[in-house]
Amino acid sequence: MFKSLISQHYQAQGILPDGILAQVSEALRLDECPYDYDIEWQVINNQLTPIFVCYDNKTASWIQQHRSTLRWYASQFMKAPTIRIDIP
Repeated sequence: MFKSLISQHYQAQGILPDGILAQVSEALRLDECPYDYDIEWQVINNQLTPIFVCYDNKTASWIQQHRSTLRWYASQFMKAPTIRIDIP
């Protein structure tokens, strides 16, 4: 129960503890994605944001097409999630 209270406290502030970050990252890994990508976390405009690091334009395009699904998965853990796509 204590851990859930801590999680609620962090969630109310839009901050997720590391264990929950790992769960969210895992939830955002769609098995049906035919391409490889990584997930990094940054605070953008005081909001924790998953950054999808894509290694080619095909991956970025696929992620863009499935953006609403990814946002839905993120919303299970975060309030009003935003998603960002980055190609290094």
